[in-house]
Amino acid sequence: RAHGVPFTHLESLRRQRVEIIDATCPFVKRSQRYAKALQDEGYQVVILGDREHPEVRAVGSYAGGRAVVVESPDDLPDTFGPKVGVLAQTTQSEEAFLRLVHRIVPKARVVKVINTICRSTAARLAETERLARRVQIMIVVGGRKSHNTLELVRVCRLAGIETHHVERVEELQVSWFRARVNVGISAGASTPDWVIDGVAEAIHAIGNPARGGWCGNQADDVHRVLNNS
Repeated sequence: RAHGVPFTHLESLRRQRVEIIDATCPFVKRSQRYAKALQDEGYQVVILGDREHPEVRAVGSYAGGRAVVVESPDDLPDTFGPKVGVLAQTTQSEEAFLRLVHRIVPKARVVKVINTICRSTAARLAETERLARRVQIMIVVGGRKSHNTLELVRVCRLAGIETHHVERVEELQVSWFRARVNVGISAGASTPDWVIDGVAEAIHAIGNPARGGWCGNQADDVHRVLNNS
């Protein structure tokens, strides 16, 4: 799976001579390699992320299972070892990662920072924030527990725009779109295209907009503005 699996699971499968088809996301594989390298160099590994998320559990396993996982920059232990290596779940925000680093630096003699945030995630957040400032309402499509989807919701609301988070088209409410000219849509990285298309088509049906178009700076960015002006 894209999130990866713990190192011990892979080792067990290899011992059993099981054929392994590794579909781990390249960015997650990169995080795993860095976690192992930091551990081998004697660094205490700190990971910013959801401690129960499969990706974080897998990356932490490459640090010998001794990684410290913090879920926010405010969630820090009082003390650290002399050498600290800082990583992030690939779907974390740059802002939270930088705040964490600034809080760790005074607590350790040596701090090695490796930005393991996925470039597509960072680009999607930035593009969504720009989109939110151009429309009157944002619809964010994705799982309720998806970290990167929740980050999209957060940046939209910080922009001061009415924002609704939906998982499927049935959750849309006609009342949201009354007297709205411009509607923006963004979606989490794992949201299927058919779900996004269904939401967009439903909004078209509600407002009968004259035109719609994609905007975004990467092929996998999913940001759509629907105009009925």
